[in-house]
Amino acid sequence: MKAEKLSKTITNLDVKPGGTLRFYGNWLGRPYDNYHKILECSFNDEILHLKFDAGEQLKIWNANKIVFNAKELLIYESTCVEFIRYPYGGHKQKKI
Repeated sequence: MKAEKLSKTITNLDVKPGGTLRFYGNWLGRPYDNYHKILECSFNDEILHLKFDAGEQLKIWNANKIVFNAKELLIYESTCVEFIRYPYGGHKQKKI
């Protein structure tokens, strides 16, 4: 599946998918510990952009070889991945 088709498919779902995240085979946190539900999915300028329910965002440049089914979303190729999240533990960033 192509990134543009994935974006349209997720956007048209009444119930958005969610699950735990792994990047390059490594879990984000402990395995199956943090659940991330997709709120929005878009595709512009070759960037697949996912927004999650806890405020995190995932941007994937040139996503290719995508598998999406009832069990999993796998992206086998991309040129860049950026995961943006809030700081844990309530720590605020200070400007120095």
